Amino acid sequence: MTEVTYISEVECEVLVAKGMFDSKVVQVVDTDEKRHVLRVPDLNEDGGKNYLPVGLVAVDKINKRALIEFPSEADSGTKRAWIALSKFHQI
Repeated sequence: MTEVTYISEVECEVLVAKGMFDSKVVQVVDTDEKRHVLRVPDLNEDGGKNYLPVGLVAVDKINKRALIEFPSEADSGTKRAWIALSKFHQI
């Protein structure tokens, strides 16, 4: 079985590349298909994809997902969300 290493970054879509105060507006989709929009100062890019650094709270190996904490509160008021492991940055 191949071992996979994940970085504590999740794939995101950039909605606004140059927002107020030199920030970006990004969207992250959770395991329930809810969209979380938040303003962030910077992102990491690799292979044409944008990744948002997040805090890792818990990992659910059975359901292949992880509970993450956003760097700032999303527009919905959400601070944490379950994200599929497939959306994490793999190295």
